[in-house]
Amino acid sequence: KVNNYHAMNWIFNAQALQHDVNRFDKIKMSRAIAGIPQVAPNVRRPEVTVIPRYHAYKATKFVLEGTGRAKFNRVVFGQCNAWPKGMENQCQKARNWVNSRSKANFTEENMQVYRKKYPGDIHLTNGLGLFGNNMPIQNPKCASDKYFQYLQPTMHADRGKPIYAPNGAVGASRAWCCCTNMTTGRVFQDNPAKECRLLSECVTEEIACQHAYDPEFGAEI
Repeated sequence: KVNNYHAMNWIFNAQALQHDVNRFDKIKMSRAIAGIPQVAPNVRRPEVTVIPRYHAYKATKFVLEGTGRAKFNRVVFGQCNAWPKGMENQCQKARNWVNSRSKANFTEENMQVYRKKYPGDIHLTNGLGLFGNNMPIQNPKCASDKYFQYLQPTMHADRGKPIYAPNGAVGASRAWCCCTNMTTGRVFQDNPAKECRLLSECVTEEIACQHAYDPEFGAEI
């Protein structure tokens, strides 16, 4: 996970590989959940200060090597969310997998609010906080435990376009929405050029993804 030009950290199997923590006081976070400012005194966060020999964005080569205990069967590179192969027709499992590696850091009260809004998230846990890969709003959305929503409304933003505007609101021009395959969660027909739009266009043009909706799955849901 590249945090900025100078700091990187490593995540494996939903665990941050650094062990030190940085203790600091933070009166209010920069956003609100359900209209309530998030107050988090004495927040403990993993230390992310890493002094590399070279800046992270100047790298020209990335090498993965397994010792036998770790196996790589899928590599995803860039600003996107993905999950292991074999999670077809298991949307909630994929959602939980992504969330456990996200920046989710709910209080118990906010967790209850979240689970009430998304009943399928009864087993959802916190993510990695500052070390996480994505904001929870970018987790895949499910139509049921089995099927993905055929329209994913908030996909990972482009580089240089943070998903949150400076005032803490979701920036409609700073994220993507995509028509989605209901069984795999992948962009419909693997064609992002055709099936994805900036979120601002989804809102103003009321984009529809009926062609990605499978009525047989809908009847089952």
